[in-house]
Amino acid sequence: MKTVILFFCLGFSCTCLSQGKEFIEGSFVNQKGDTIKGFFQKKYSTSFKDLKFTQNIAGNIFSAIIIDSCKAVCLENDYYTVWHGKRGMAYIDRFNFEIQNIDSFLTETIPLKLLFQGSRLSLYHYYDLTDHFFVGLNDSIQELMISYRYPTDWEKSKYVRNVPAYEINPIYRYQIIALLNNELSKKQKFLVDRSEYDKYALIRLFKKIDPIVKK
Repeated sequence: MKTVILFFCLGFSCTCLSQGKEFIEGSFVNQKGDTIKGFFQKKYSTSFKDLKFTQNIAGNIFSAIIIDSCKAVCLENDYYTVWHGKRGMAYIDRFNFEIQNIDSFLTETIPLKLLFQGSRLSLYHYYDLTDHFFVGLNDSIQELMISYRYPTDWEKSKYVRNVPAYEINPIYRYQIIALLNNELSKKQKFLVDRSEYDKYALIRLFKKIDPIVKK
């Protein structure tokens, strides 16, 4: 899949220009590996379940794109790889700070937006009710996991005030270190151990650990 994304970046980025208010120019790669160029309707959800496409904009007839039949999609300057796998469903309710779907997982096909592509590592993003980040290495992609739990009564007793509503387990930090088979330098491990589960923080991190250079 990394090869497909590279092909998109080199072969199509110059022509992905806005073509009006209702549609944008783009392309997708089907399961045979063919690149189909045309136009997408601008209104679509992050899951691409309502993504519509046409090769002939004059006819103004758009057909639904079945995301399962695609390998990758280009929308203007944004590139997506279509991924099938199991991902976490837990998130924090922004109104009452309660954990929803705790320890729940879902296997599905979703489009992952490319945020960073290095010589070895790729970083992807997907959003539903919360942010999900994914790491690509050696043509394999997996979600960078984060989990939540409620603090125990003993943990709560250690606070005089401002008791946290939940605790975060940054599993993704251990994942990154394990994926790279301890190739990281001490400085790079330090950066991973203190990285936040945030778009810009992870982009900065990936730029510093790819290519992996021990210092």
